[in-house]
Amino acid sequence: MSETEVQARKVRKRISWREEQTMIRGMPRTQRLIVATKFVGVVLFAIGLEGVIQQNWLLAVAGIGTGIATLFAPIKVRVNACLACQSLLEKGQAICPKCGAPQM
Repeated sequence: MSETEVQARKVRKRISWREEQTMIRGMPRTQRLIVATKFVGVVLFAIGLEGVIQQNWLLAVAGIGTGIATLFAPIKVRVNACLACQSLLEKGQAICPKCGAPQM
């Protein structure tokens, strides 16, 4: 019987709050606006759910309707820099050639 070598899967490190903030600050203005719009959509949806809980149907319909419309709008955030080392990437590149980090 031969022994087989087993390697542990490399776990991707989550970025910290500060790294996320610097990544957002480094984005162009339009991409920052898209991120802010998506955040507002989540807040509006939460306000709509609060309206359902309080049985305020006007608030519920307005909040959930605008929240879902904002959240599911076909807008994507495209970052042309590596999330880990901030080096420039080609369009559609999935792995950074400099540091080897996958782009999510």
